[in-house]
Amino acid sequence: MSSLTHELKIRGDHILLGLTCLMTLGVILSLVLYVITKDNTSLSMLIGFTFCSLFHWAFYCLHRQFNKNTSLLQHITAGTIFLLFFFVALYNPLNYIEMWVYLLYFPIVLGLLENEKVFRVWGALFLVFYSLFLLIDPTLYMNMVVDNMMMIVSRFLFGLGSLVFGFLMVKHLTLVKKLTINDTEIQSKEHVVYVLNTLVPIVETKTQTSRSEIDQSSQLMKKMAAYFPEERIEDWEVELLSLAHYVSRVQWPDYLFEKGDKLTSYEFKTVQEHCLLGAKLLGNFEAFERIRTAFLNHHERIDGSGYPYGLKERDISVLSQILGVVETFLAMTKPRVYRDEFTLDEAFMEIENMSGEKFSADVVAALVTAISDEKIERSDLNIS
Repeated sequence: MSSLTHELKIRGDHILLGLTCLMTLGVILSLVLYVITKDNTSLSMLIGFTFCSLFHWAFYCLHRQFNKNTSLLQHITAGTIFLLFFFVALYNPLNYIEMWVYLLYFPIVLGLLENEKVFRVWGALFLVFYSLFLLIDPTLYMNMVVDNMMMIVSRFLFGLGSLVFGFLMVKHLTLVKKLTINDTEIQSKEHVVYVLNTLVPIVETKTQTSRSEIDQSSQLMKKMAAYFPEERIEDWEVELLSLAHYVSRVQWPDYLFEKGDKLTSYEFKTVQEHCLLGAKLLGNFEAFERIRTAFLNHHERIDGSGYPYGLKERDISVLSQILGVVETFLAMTKPRVYRDEFTLDEAFMEIENMSGEKFSADVVAALVTAISDEKIERSDLNIS
């Protein structure tokens, strides 16, 4: 079950449990009243509330067994509440002549589900059955005919008012929920960026590299993203991806950055794990899903030779490939302990050899065009 479905199921369970506890409280109070008075009225109340309570508990237990999709689950919850309200109104354990008032609470409880479509469906059904309930109410026929019509109209208007109030509740709760989610996402982004930035000085010390790599990577990736408008890659996504990529090296042992020999299988596995670490650093926030996936797969190659999953071709997103090819290019143009830096022409040649094999041809073409663009100064990229 998805997290959203699980949340809605819990909310529905809570609403039904509240109604069930209300009926159970009626049983307890009527039992106390019967013990004190020992009359037929209190006995009738006790029997009525006991029966209603058992009915509510049965529906509550059945509802807890449902693990359906989100829409169906909310309709099941609304239908269950609908049946419980009208059952109690018809059974009338209190023998209360104004039981129609109890039904006015149904739209309010329905509004707690925070689903406008569900409210419209069950609100319409409520209006139909509420109108029928008013027509069959025997207490109406104790008065004159004109008074009957006046009472029916006035009670019907109360029902409409209850529906309007419930609908406004749905609108308000939905708006509050959206604002809360937006605020949470903004705070989540700010918190993740803050945490990543606190790790940048540590990575600079460990790797003996400059944080300028973040800007270099981000600048190139933004230029490349412009060649893929259909992907709708946002600038903040690129900036966060570049930052996470730089910081993800924090778990590597210090000696790896000075080692001139070939990495052992264990060391290579440690290096590969930075894909997983970067994804973890971004957290489980829904707003970061595309960035997290792009980071996790940026070492995948279209021929299936990459890691960590050996994905191929279309299974690798454009954003993943953009990060992968930019990382490869920048690594080539910087000196390493075990080799000298590549010249720009040598780096171009190496990257172009990977076109159609390691990276998609359009991604490689976007990189070459972005670097060749007169708007990008080579001095800003620290490229010889």
